[in-house]
Amino acid sequence: DPTLSWLGIGRLVAALIADLPDEYLERAKEFTDRVPDGVAGWRHLAVAYAMHDRLDEARAAIVQVLRISPDDNLDLVSRSIPMTNTEMRERFLGYLRAAGLPE
Repeated sequence: DPTLSWLGIGRLVAALIADLPDEYLERAKEFTDRVPDGVAGWRHLAVAYAMHDRLDEARAAIVQVLRISPDDNLDLVSRSIPMTNTEMRERFLGYLRAAGLPE
């Protein structure tokens, strides 16, 4: 069902916005299990691991991001994510940077 991926991303983002890092990590894991070729899910998983200071796992998630989307980078993500809250956007990008996503 193609709507499951949209629902999964919505649940991920809701946990991120609500500042529920443990739930965010669990939802990111569930999403990547269900949609293993979804680059957004792997980005979120990298962020979730970085939020928990689990940088080795965050870097492993970035490996998956780059497997799916070899040209993925922070500039591309910055231009494509629909986050209007500047502080949250910068934190999200900072976690991706810490996880090793190229500039």
